Amino acid sequence: MFTLTEQHKLQFQNQVNNINEDDEAKVKDKIARELESLEDRYHKKPTAQLKTLIEEAKLLNELISYQNFPISSTSRKWIIFGLGYLVSDVDIIPDVVPLIGLLDDFLVISLVRNKLEKDLIRFEYFKKAIELSKSGKVLKEVLQGHGEQMYILLSGFIDNELDTNDEVNWVKSIRKIDNSHESPGVALINWHTNYLPEFSKTIIMMDRNVLFEPVFNEENLLIEWNQLKIDFQHLGVGLALQIEQIKQENPEKNISVIAIDAGAITLVSALNYLQNTVIESALLLGAAVKEDDFEKIDAIANVSITNYYSKHDVGLHFLNKQFDSNAKYFGLQPSKSEHYKISNIDCSEIIKAHFDYKYYASQVINLA
Repeated sequence: MFTLTEQHKLQFQNQVNNINEDDEAKVKDKIARELESLEDRYHKKPTAQLKTLIEEAKLLNELISYQNFPISSTSRKWIIFGLGYLVSDVDIIPDVVPLIGLLDDFLVISLVRNKLEKDLIRFEYFKKAIELSKSGKVLKEVLQGHGEQMYILLSGFIDNELDTNDEVNWVKSIRKIDNSHESPGVALINWHTNYLPEFSKTIIMMDRNVLFEPVFNEENLLIEWNQLKIDFQHLGVGLALQIEQIKQENPEKNISVIAIDAGAITLVSALNYLQNTVIESALLLGAAVKEDDFEKIDAIANVSITNYYSKHDVGLHFLNKQFDSNAKYFGLQPSKSEHYKISNIDCSEIIKAHFDYKYYASQVINLA
């Protein structure tokens, strides 16, 4: 049975290193016709191997077709190499050879797919966020409530995976916000960020006062942070659609949003999408957005905003310095804007590290 040798792989790596924009353009020009040819071949004589080859090649082609999906230049070059091998007339085994003619194409595409496993996992979540932006089904109701007040929690990246105990604690914290509302409804954004391993690992490490700086991959961190922002913007559109539906079913429903760190990106996106002001109030806890993100939103004028900030938020300081050093995040300073109604609450005495918001949410919220 034919297999790829280490010599083959070394040759492939050298070819990948030399791929340029012209190579990408040539591959994109030919890949659609090649995939059609393979599908015709499959319809005439279907095999499991050919089916897999077509599916994986289509997936790789789809990945690089999205202009705003963040991916490293190395991963992109490997995709171009794999698809380029598929459309090339020069193969290790000529395609006309009976039985094994496409075996090398299958092995090369499989090799590329394995190298891009983490990228492909992120890509599935990227597409899922786009789907949710269209469906408007982003919330998980955890407490139905009996009154007209509803709280929506956008937990951002502070929880990679909310378990039952976390949900109970969040509900307890939220119900302490305003005792004038009996039995408010509570819903959580149904999204987790554990598909971004470099970001999740690094933000936890950086959220500590240590004598040495932990090691992290800067390129992967930037790619994952960019995807997180894009995904949360898509979720914001889905949230806006769901809020509009809630308001249509119950026009008297009073909706308040609690946005933690990057959850504020989702809130900004939702407010940008909404034609009318249907969110009455917003509580921002360690928000990872800047002043001008809100300044551009006309609908925000009638939203009552409370900005909970901490000057000692280690994790948020790291993100701000790493990615947005031109202006401080909301969660690190009081807002001075006159464009909208805002109250600033300094919780620096309670919040020393960003993930403290998870454990001291009730104390922070009750400072207002």
